Amino acid sequence: MSRKNKTVQKIAAGKNTVPIIQNITVQPFNRQSQDIGNWRNATRSAEGHIPRRVVLYDLYNDIITTDAQVIAIWSKRQDAITTANWEFTDSDGNPVDAINELIDCIGFEDLLKEIIDSKAWGYSMCEPTFFVNSNDQNEFTLFSVPKKHMRPEKGIIAKEQQNDDGINIHEGIYAKTIMEFGKTKDLGLLLSAAMYSIYKRGSTADWAEFIEIFGRGIIDAEWDGFDESQRQQLAKAIKEMGAGGILIRPSGTKVEIKNNTGN
Repeated sequence: MSRKNKTVQKIAAGKNTVPIIQNITVQPFNRQSQDIGNWRNATRSAEGHIPRRVVLYDLYNDIITTDAQVIAIWSKRQDAITTANWEFTDSDGNPVDAINELIDCIGFEDLLKEIIDSKAWGYSMCEPTFFVNSNDQNEFTLFSVPKKHMRPEKGIIAKEQQNDDGINIHEGIYAKTIMEFGKTKDLGLLLSAAMYSIYKRGSTADWAEFIEIFGRGIIDAEWDGFDESQRQQLAKAIKEMGAGGILIRPSGTKVEIKNNTGN
């Protein structure tokens, strides 16, 4: 899609409404160590009698922003639609300029990403804001409703991420301004991707620990068997031995490092 440098003039197109962002209190994502237990509990919470997806979305955000494979694969999906040559035509195949002006603005690319991301995250909401720029052309910007504030089953955008009090998007002016994507109970493709991402992290950590333990030689220390203080000093010296291999040991002791020579 082409991009045009335009000076935006704040002229609202249509009836003015209070933007959703001014009605909610947004909190940052919670980044914590994740394991399969967290994934299972988050899934149960999202599928419960009173669904809560806050913990699950924290997990999704951690995966989608740190797992290089997930980032690369999903970026390919996004690029496939955002770099396509989109054009709206009538039934006779003639371009419709009013719609193509909207397609040519940056908000349309954000809209495409929001639609494709609903396959990853599951149900999504967004709020477009239409305006006329200084060149008298129609444009729009897009606000993605924070997912931890969505209550898909009730059609509500919660003011706080931990409760249900908020805005009913199926009533009043918001029924015309809020866009919804995906099915209300869909938890998205990231549900299964997150599980394998956690396993991958755990496997990498286990492998690093294995290399640290068995990649270096085994220390065989010897003392006279009588002087307990000598044994304690030797144990302390071995424990404090740094990566440089420097060891200061008591007199009368012997230390040998047996390297692992097996395949």
